[in-house]
Amino acid sequence: MIRVSSDWTLFLKLFLPTVWIVFFGVVELVIIFYLTLPPLVIVASIISYAIGVVVLYATVLRLKRVECAEDFLYVTNYFKTYRYSYESIASTRTTHLLIAQIVTVRFRDRTSFGRRIYFIKRPNVWAEQGLIHPELRRQG
Repeated sequence: MIRVSSDWTLFLKLFLPTVWIVFFGVVELVIIFYLTLPPLVIVASIISYAIGVVVLYATVLRLKRVECAEDFLYVTNYFKTYRYSYESIASTRTTHLLIAQIVTVRFRDRTSFGRRIYFIKRPNVWAEQGLIHPELRRQG
C-alpha cells in the first residue's frame, strides 16, 4: 500500500485538537472559576473557545488518512479503517490552499465516512497513483 495523504494528517487530526480542547479548556475553567473578571470578558472567552472547537470540528477533524493498493483505496480515521474499490469513486477534486492541497473524494454511494472524504495530499504520490488508477483522476 502507498500512502497518498500527507504526514501532517496525524498532527492535525489528533494532536492539534487534543491540545486545543485540553489546554484551552483548562484555561477556560481557570477564567470562569478562579479569576474575577467582568462577565463580558468571561462570555467572550467562552465564545472564542467554542468557535475554536467548531472550526476544528468543521476542518481538521474531517481529514482522513488515505492509502492506495492494487485494487482498493484504504481510508482511516486512525481508529477504524475501511476498504473501498476504485469503481466506487464518483469523482475527485483538489482544492489549492496557501500551504496545502485538500483532495475531496466523492463516492457513488454512502460509505462509513459519508459520501465525501477529505485529505491533504502528497503531491507527487497522488499524481503517480492517478496514472495507475484512472478512477482517481475523475473530476467532479
